[in-house]
Amino acid sequence: FPVTIPTSTIDNFNSEVQALQTWQYVVKDTDETKNSTTTLANDTVLVKTIQGGEVWRMQLRVLLTAANDTMDYKFALNYSGSTNAVYCKARYVAAGGTTETILSQSSLIGSTSVTAATSGFAYVDIDILLDANTGGTFGFQWAQDSSDAGNLTVLKGSYLASTLAALPPL
Repeated sequence: FPVTIPTSTIDNFNSEVQALQTWQYVVKDTDETKNSTTTLANDTVLVKTIQGGEVWRMQLRVLLTAANDTMDYKFALNYSGSTNAVYCKARYVAAGGTTETILSQSSLIGSTSVTAATSGFAYVDIDILLDANTGGTFGFQWAQDSSDAGNLTVLKGSYLASTLAALPPL
């Protein structure tokens, strides 16, 4: 016999359903700086835990500043689990640059070097669909491309937005 349970009696039902149906944002509230390092590593904030069988649509808007044109910068996407499919589109501009580069591929974006025109502002915008086979951590990675004592900074206000595109089967 079917049993009916009123949704009002389930703790957090409305907020849990809403969280699955809307975009969730993780926003950097402080600047993060790297200097004298070329090792790509996950940003301390722009990461997301994903369960196996989930399909996520994510958007990243990463704002950077470079102290000089010697360091340049590089970025990549990382996922510690395995995927069934990935679709990525990235747009980025070098520090002090005016020309946007567009990259589209059906895999995670690997190490991508961006040569600066001068010091100053840069950005990376990424749109991604990730179909997770196994659970893991998704992360935006970044570093200087050439080791330099000057600061490469990901600015507060940079964010990772995500929405669940499909639930795993029960």
